[in-house]
Amino acid sequence: MTKWVLTAGLTLLAGSVAAQGGPGAAELQACDAAAKKGQWDAVISNCEKALEIMGEEHVGARYYLGWGYQGKKNYAKAVQNFEKFLELAKGRDDVQADQIGHANRKIAGMLYEQKQFAAALPYLEKVLATNRNDKQVQWSIATAAMQLKNDTKAARHLSEVIRLDPSMDAAYYYLGMIQLRAQDNQKARANLEKYVQLKPSGRRSAAVHGLLCPLTYNADDHEAAKAHCEAFVASNPQPGSQVDTAKQILDALKKSS
Repeated sequence: MTKWVLTAGLTLLAGSVAAQGGPGAAELQACDAAAKKGQWDAVISNCEKALEIMGEEHVGARYYLGWGYQGKKNYAKAVQNFEKFLELAKGRDDVQADQIGHANRKIAGMLYEQKQFAAALPYLEKVLATNRNDKQVQWSIATAAMQLKNDTKAARHLSEVIRLDPSMDAAYYYLGMIQLRAQDNQKARANLEKYVQLKPSGRRSAAVHGLLCPLTYNADDHEAAKAHCEAFVASNPQPGSQVDTAKQILDALKKSS
């Protein structure tokens, strides 16, 4: 159990019907106790029953239900309850900013994991607004944008990932590939070469050498072209036009030397 649920119990139920002993109080108190122990079945049954008895919404109950349904891997209901929590939390002084931020992060994470990238992005943006230096959120936005074929957005956030962690090889690879598609060959080369520098034996390294082979040759950097073409051919790639091109470049370089 994390501090977020414990905080919810201390603030969102304080002064509520639970504290006042009205209808649904016992169920809310049982929900609160179960949440602190991670007993998700009890959280769901007690908070759902409390809402039914009260006949009205309750911000703390929705927060706990979000946790409960996520704990039971019912992600659709978890998202639904966290979203209801956020709706009810608007304008309330007893809801902490941390709780709102955490609900946004939970929704974003579940939607992202379910590959609902378009739905996840607005929540990821809300989380990022609270901390622009969150590398994982920058990466999640970048990869979601790539899935949605939004190269401009993806490139912007990949650049932020690199700023925050210059050792993250995958960010250089994806940024380089985006720039290559945009025919920004100079920047593409720089990022793809950085990838193979960081990941010389990576699963994409041979293919990247195959891309850099003609890219550097066409830029008249014959030394780099020779290195990339040789590395690509040495990786025993499947026969095809790319291999033929690499061998032709190596033959041309040998004749010109």
